[in-house]
Amino acid sequence: MLDIQTLALNAARQAIGPEAIRDVRIESTLDALDRPAYQFIYLIDRARTDVEPGMTSIKLRIALLDALEANQDSHTPIVGILDQQDWDRTLRA
Repeated sequence: MLDIQTLALNAARQAIGPEAIRDVRIESTLDALDRPAYQFIYLIDRARTDVEPGMTSIKLRIALLDALEANQDSHTPIVGILDQQDWDRTLRA
Protein backbone atom coordinates (compact mmCIF):
# COMPACT_ATOMS: atom_id res chain seq x y z
CA MET A 1 0.00 0.00 0.00
CA LEU A 2 1.27 3.43 -0.94
CA ASP A 3 1.14 6.29 1.50
CA ILE A 4 -1.42 8.90 0.45
CA GLN A 5 1.18 11.60 -0.37
CA THR A 6 3.04 9.30 -2.77
CA LEU A 7 -0.21 8.10 -4.28
CA ALA A 8 -1.37 11.70 -4.85
CA LEU A 9 1.88 12.79 -6.47
CA ASN A 10 2.18 9.70 -8.68
CA ALA A 11 -1.43 9.94 -9.88
CA ALA A 12 -1.09 13.65 -10.69
CA ARG A 13 2.23 13.26 -12.47
CA GLN A 14 0.75 10.55 -14.64
CA ALA A 15 -2.42 12.55 -15.35
CA ILE A 16 -0.98 15.94 -16.29
CA GLY A 17 2.77 15.47 -16.56
CA PRO A 18 5.61 15.03 -14.08
CA GLU A 19 7.06 18.51 -14.56
CA ALA A 20 3.76 20.30 -13.83
CA ILE A 21 3.26 19.04 -10.28
CA ARG A 22 5.17 21.08 -7.72
CA ASP A 23 3.53 19.95 -4.46
CA VAL A 24 0.34 18.66 -2.88
CA ARG A 25 -1.37 19.14 0.47
CA ILE A 26 -3.86 16.57 1.65
CA GLU A 27 -6.49 16.80 4.36
CA SER A 28 -8.97 14.20 5.53
CA THR A 29 -12.52 15.51 5.44
CA LEU A 30 -16.08 14.49 4.58
CA ASP A 31 -17.76 14.97 1.22
CA ALA A 32 -21.21 16.52 0.72
CA LEU A 33 -22.84 13.19 1.63
CA ASP A 34 -20.77 12.81 4.83
CA ARG A 35 -18.59 10.08 3.34
CA PRO A 36 -14.85 9.97 4.08
CA ALA A 37 -12.89 12.10 1.62
CA TYR A 38 -9.44 13.49 0.97
CA GLN A 39 -9.04 17.07 -0.13
CA PHE A 40 -6.05 17.27 -2.47
CA ILE A 41 -4.72 20.79 -3.03
CA TYR A 42 -2.13 20.80 -5.81
CA LEU A 43 0.48 23.40 -6.64
CA ILE A 44 0.73 23.24 -10.42
CA ASP A 45 3.03 24.98 -12.88
CA ARG A 46 0.63 25.47 -15.80
CA ALA A 47 3.48 26.36 -18.16
CA ARG A 48 4.77 22.78 -17.83
CA THR A 49 1.65 20.91 -18.94
CA ASP A 50 -0.26 20.69 -22.21
CA VAL A 51 -3.49 19.79 -20.42
CA GLU A 52 -6.10 22.50 -20.92
CA PRO A 53 -6.85 24.36 -17.67
CA GLY A 54 -10.51 23.27 -17.70
CA MET A 55 -9.50 19.61 -17.97
CA THR A 56 -6.82 19.61 -15.27
CA SER A 57 -9.08 19.02 -12.27
CA ILE A 58 -11.10 16.41 -14.18
CA LYS A 59 -7.98 14.46 -15.17
CA LEU A 60 -6.64 14.71 -11.62
CA ARG A 61 -9.89 13.47 -10.08
CA ILE A 62 -10.09 10.50 -12.44
CA ALA A 63 -6.45 9.59 -11.78
CA LEU A 64 -7.00 9.86 -8.03
CA LEU A 65 -10.19 7.77 -8.15
CA ASP A 66 -8.30 5.04 -10.03
CA ALA A 67 -5.27 5.19 -7.72
CA LEU A 68 -7.36 5.13 -4.54
CA GLU A 69 -9.40 2.21 -5.83
CA ALA A 70 -6.25 0.29 -6.77
CA ASN A 71 -4.98 0.99 -3.25
CA GLN A 72 -8.29 -0.30 -1.77
CA ASP A 73 -9.08 3.14 -0.34
CA SER A 74 -12.73 4.23 -0.53
CA HIS A 75 -12.19 7.94 0.22
CA THR A 76 -13.72 10.39 -2.25
CA PRO A 77 -11.12 12.68 -3.86
CA ILE A 78 -11.84 16.42 -3.76
CA VAL A 79 -9.40 18.34 -5.96
CA GLY A 80 -8.20 21.92 -5.70
CA ILE A 81 -5.55 23.61 -7.84
CA LEU A 82 -3.47 26.64 -6.87
CA ASP A 83 -0.80 28.65 -8.60
CA GLN A 84 2.35 29.73 -6.74
CA GLN A 85 0.91 33.06 -5.59
CA ASP A 86 -2.21 31.48 -4.08
CA TRP A 87 -0.17 28.62 -2.60
CA ASP A 88 2.12 31.12 -0.82
CA ARG A 89 -0.87 33.13 0.37
CA THR A 90 -2.48 30.08 1.97
CA LEU A 91 0.75 29.21 3.76
CA ARG A 92 0.77 32.66 5.38
CA ALA A 93 -2.89 32.51 6.42
